[in-house]
Amino acid sequence: MKPEGIIVPVSVLGAVTEIRKRMLQNSLNDELSKTFRIVPQERFEAAQERAFQELEYEQCTEDQCIMMIQDMLQVEHLFHMEVISEGSTIQLSLKLVTLNEKRTKKDFCDGCSTQELSNRVRLLVVEM
Repeated sequence: MKPEGIIVPVSVLGAVTEIRKRMLQNSLNDELSKTFRIVPQERFEAAQERAFQELEYEQCTEDQCIMMIQDMLQVEHLFHMEVISEGSTIQLSLKLVTLNEKRTKKDFCDGCSTQELSNRVRLLVVEM
């Protein structure tokens, strides 16, 4: 049986359309679902809300919240992708957090189409 995994919604820094963000999120979900049983978004959001309630908002550093959410959901693997855009350059950054480690894979692309970025997301998952 596949292990469970949490996929945090893609975060964006810079000018990235909502449509492109959604397409990249879908590529990420699709690729990760080949290896993991993905925790439903509603379960993740409920655990995130509980974490915000239990920790003062200022205390809720990313790492503390992630650990608390993983603990609440009893899921070891959490993935988070960040899309950073400046002009025509885009950086894709995929982070994996487990109980034992944190890993990040990055890729840069200049002037890439959404389809090219989607393929790069798939490659990041495979490399991870």
